[in-house]
Amino acid sequence: MLKAAMTAPASLSDQDKLRVGKALVSGEGAPRALTKGQALLKPLADAGNGEAALALSASLRSVDPEAAYRLALNAGANSMAGASGIMDRLELDLTTRIILTLQARPLSTTSTMPSPQDFVPLTQVRAYALAHLSGNGAVRSYVRAYYWSLLGKAAGDQAAASMAGEIEARMRHRGPDAAAAWKAVAEKTRTEALKHWLAADYPTKLARQ
Repeated sequence: MLKAAMTAPASLSDQDKLRVGKALVSGEGAPRALTKGQALLKPLADAGNGEAALALSASLRSVDPEAAYRLALNAGANSMAGASGIMDRLELDLTTRIILTLQARPLSTTSTMPSPQDFVPLTQVRAYALAHLSGNGAVRSYVRAYYWSLLGKAAGDQAAASMAGEIEARMRHRGPDAAAAWKAVAEKTRTEALKHWLAADYPTKLARQ
């Protein structure tokens, strides 16, 4: 299989490409050959394979952190274990503006947002906030997580309130540039959350529960 990957990769199944690609980028199961392994994994990751995206992200962390972060977002959205940790480490090397931009791109084509007129049950509001904050099962998005956590906090959910506070604290602790980048985004998000709260008539519907 390894020989075929070197000489005729098109002859391999996607599963075999994944297996060999992971071995080549990690050096476990075959001597490390980063470029060849990445060449096998990239088409799979581009097609939405979370496992390939995770392996490729780990291999690019030190050389191309932005590309690695995009791939980790993909892997996390596909619920791949380890993706959140890679994102956390990469965020130490990326500016907040870049992080927010990279998080927004996949959401522009795959949105989970309901209509502002839709009432979303509190359990689902909390689940959306957690998924977007962790980046596990959904694209990590601090903006999207903040939106849902604000709705949950307004409804009296303590877990959602804690998540909103965690996001605000993260941005403060990243320094003045991060705080400035977050300020305008946060204000817009608060406005959108309020519009949803009013349009869906959360106060009335929550009172009926």
